[in-house]
Amino acid sequence: MPDSPPKPDQLEGGAYEVIRARLDKHAATLRKQAKSPHLT
Repeated sequence: MPDSPPKPDQLEGGAYEVIRARLDKHAATLRKQAKSPHLT
């Protein structure tokens, strides 16, 4: 029996995880820049 395609809920959940990981990465970068002594 062939695999059935993933349900839309599963796809959205996967997309959410990808976006969340990207936001976390950018947040870490911004925090690092905010702590930089070069900002005045």
